[in-house]
Amino acid sequence: MKKINRWLVLFLFVFIGSLLLLTGCGRSALQVPSKLQLDPITLMLSWKEVKGAAYYTVSIEGGDEEIQKDSSKNTYSLERLAEGDYVIRVKAVASGGDGEHKDSEWSEKITFTREHETGLSFRLIDNDTAFEVSGIGSAEGVITVPDTYRGLPVTKIGTKAFYNRKELTCIMLGDNITEIGKQAFANCSYLTDANLPKNLKAIGAQAFQSCRALASAVVIPDGVTELGDQAFSYCQQLPSVTFGKGVTTIGTGVFQGCSSLSALDLPDTVVTVGEAAFAKCSSLADVRFGGVTEIGKDAFRQCTALTELSLGKQVLTVGESAFADCTALRTITMTDSVTELDASVFAGCTALSEITHMSSALTHIGADAFTATAFFDESDGDLVYAGLWFIGCKSGDMSNNRLAEGTVGISDRAFAGCAKFPDILTLPDSVKYIGKSAFSGCENLINVVIGAGVTEIGDNAFYNFKKLTRIILGSYDRSAEGGLGMSALTQIGNYAFDGCYSLSEIEIPATVRMVGRDAFINTHMYVYAEREVYAGNWLVSCKSDGSYGTLVVRDGTVGIANYAFYNVKGVTGVTIPDSVMTVGRGAFYYCRDLETVNLPQTLAVIEDYTFYHCDNLLLPVLPQTLTRIGRAAFYKCRLIHAESDTAEDKLVIPNRVTEIGMNAFYGCSRTYPDPATGENVNVGIDILELGANTTTVGDGAFYGITTMRRVVMGDSLATIGEKAFYRCSSLAEISFGKGLTTVGTKAFYECSSLCEVLLPDSVKDIGNYAFYHCTTLETLSLGGVERIGDAAFSGCSSLSVLRLPTTLTEIGRQSFRGCTALSGVVLPSTVTTVGAHAFYGCKQLTVYIHEESVPESWNARWNSSYRPVVVGATLTENGDVYGFTKKADNPKNLSEIYMISAPARNGYTFIGWATAPEGTVEYAPDAVGDVPDGTGLYAVYTAKD
Repeated sequence: MKKINRWLVLFLFVFIGSLLLLTGCGRSALQVPSKLQLDPITLMLSWKEVKGAAYYTVSIEGGDEEIQKDSSKNTYSLERLAEGDYVIRVKAVASGGDGEHKDSEWSEKITFTREHETGLSFRLIDNDTAFEVSGIGSAEGVITVPDTYRGLPVTKIGTKAFYNRKELTCIMLGDNITEIGKQAFANCSYLTDANLPKNLKAIGAQAFQSCRALASAVVIPDGVTELGDQAFSYCQQLPSVTFGKGVTTIGTGVFQGCSSLSALDLPDTVVTVGEAAFAKCSSLADVRFGGVTEIGKDAFRQCTALTELSLGKQVLTVGESAFADCTALRTITMTDSVTELDASVFAGCTALSEITHMSSALTHIGADAFTATAFFDESDGDLVYAGLWFIGCKSGDMSNNRLAEGTVGISDRAFAGCAKFPDILTLPDSVKYIGKSAFSGCENLINVVIGAGVTEIGDNAFYNFKKLTRIILGSYDRSAEGGLGMSALTQIGNYAFDGCYSLSEIEIPATVRMVGRDAFINTHMYVYAEREVYAGNWLVSCKSDGSYGTLVVRDGTVGIANYAFYNVKGVTGVTIPDSVMTVGRGAFYYCRDLETVNLPQTLAVIEDYTFYHCDNLLLPVLPQTLTRIGRAAFYKCRLIHAESDTAEDKLVIPNRVTEIGMNAFYGCSRTYPDPATGENVNVGIDILELGANTTTVGDGAFYGITTMRRVVMGDSLATIGEKAFYRCSSLAEISFGKGLTTVGTKAFYECSSLCEVLLPDSVKDIGNYAFYHCTTLETLSLGGVERIGDAAFSGCSSLSVLRLPTTLTEIGRQSFRGCTALSGVVLPSTVTTVGAHAFYGCKQLTVYIHEESVPESWNARWNSSYRPVVVGATLTENGDVYGFTKKADNPKNLSEIYMISAPARNGYTFIGWATAPEGTVEYAPDAVGDVPDGTGLYAVYTAKD
């Protein structure tokens, strides 16, 4: 028995072993990984997933060694490989407990070259078409930013990319760099050299701020149009800067504190030097202004090496403290272009004693413009002059002093603090300008003759002169009643005589065209007036008692002062005689009870804010003599005719009006409860007719007039401003003039009743959101448009026929987003730019293109809804689709879900496709997918009834 059992055991052992051997031989190998590919941007290796694989082994051969790495996914990053050449393959590995499969064979080999990289950190931008440098990474010392990175251009240095990195000593930027971001190199205190590449367009705010060791000359390329604020401030070793042709404005503090900068030559293209742009450049000794027209506040303050200053031929204004504390400055020369020197402009220039030429065009010198200069120390007498301008009195005693003949102007606060005056202060006829607060604090001034030459009296000029009893606004003429002789005066500033309690009478010359706000408040004339306050033949103010009723302006009145009736309550009507030539700025501002006004029929201008928020004002008769309607002139007025039940409330702009200002008729419609039904009804302007000579409709001019149904524009109208007809929800009909060139941003935003837009050939630009959400817009003709702005027709869900002109070059982002009724649209060959999501959500759209491929200049996401695109389309002379050749990849994006839609043709209905010119229909639009490749298809149309 023992012998038999031994043989039995042996037999079983052999049998089982054989069975196991046969089973092992029968295991199938996993599929070999296929479709190996490498993303050149992310350096991510990927392959097709293998069913049954537990994980994968990646073999990487480089040089004389091979490494193998396992990956649980069908991807593996090669990011950490050192530079060099590699051979890579992959196999799928079966699970150790899997008795059915064994590991796959190795895949086919792919080769990979890991390029040299700088160690910098990069980030994808611009829809993954370019890189920006986002950080210093492991780089240090002398760093070169490459032109390309992993096959894409490097176009930008990102915000704070190298901020406060002390390991950076030199930076060489590649030629593809177009932008240096905000604070990109700020506080790199050991950076000595940096170049600005030739293709650079913008330098961000504080880009090189406090790079104290930067000693290489800065050359701004011609393409740079923007220098961010404080871009090079406190680069203390910066030796020089050269500006290219693109810079027009040098912003706030751009070169402030560049203490080694010794000379500055500004080109003709630079027109504005901003606030503190070159302040504290303590070595700056030579400045040439080229084409500069405006020098900003503190622009050259504390430039202590500057000894001579010649203001350029184009300079108009010099800002507050622009050259203050330039302690070495001795002489100034200015051309006759300069019109204004602001407050403290040369204050603290202790060596300044000479102006070799004073501008003859100068109209204003600000307060303390020459304080603490040598003009005060070296003046022969008490009176101090800068050129022909009186700027101060050293002793404060004018009792025995007279202004010199030939004096042209009196600076702001020039007489401030003067305690003594003669009984009558007479200014020479040569004086043209009396500055702001010119006589501030001169309480002992009693009688003043301003002379024949003064054209402007500044704000607060005679503020709070309690003893002033008489002022003659011109020369003194003994023979004339009241004593007023010749006068050139045109403007009396705000609060000019405020607080002159003893001033009981004044004659205002016929030359005056503007009297400022509260110019005569708190005078004897004001205090003792019952309601209306008259100064000479001007109505200058009023005292409201809340029960005014109708106001009749006195016959012979020639002007109404600025803000004369500001927030006056109880005035329900105003009658203004034809003698009135000026109705001032904001004259009836916030007169909410005002219902009617009779305007003088000789009036030329309705000034800014004249009837602002006169909520109940009915539509006045506009004088035919009007030439301009100012900003917010009728803001939120009711503006219906007196007969509120008229069928139409028509606003007709007179023919001489050339400009309608910003927000001029903003919100001129109202919702009221109907007395009969109790239901809310809208009342306001129904029809608008612009004058024949109106050239400009300002921003928001007719914003939110929900009752407006029709607009008629003249042929002179060139510009429709931003939000001009914003949310005019009843606007259904527009007649555009033949001269229109520009439709502004959001001009017809949410005009939800607009059915047809027929733009003339003169229109070149349609602004962003111009016709946004015009949901009933069906018919659109774009004339000679060259640019369609972002979202210009987004949400125009009823737009079904669209013919784009051959003048068109640019279609902005989301221009036709959500135009769900659009079908076949032809994009002309002239179109070089199509923005992202331009046709997103156009569910029935097919795009036809004459070219054989989509231009590379179009945004990668222009067709983000993946609607069908027909390339190589042939067109008729009128630009309609004639036909195309069906191919495997044409139309693109064709599927059971995205079918080709009919091409549109005005006056015709598309009925199908023929396979021969002028043939009969053989294929319906939704059957194009069944057409054999290589077949020519021809559009068949039938005329509409």
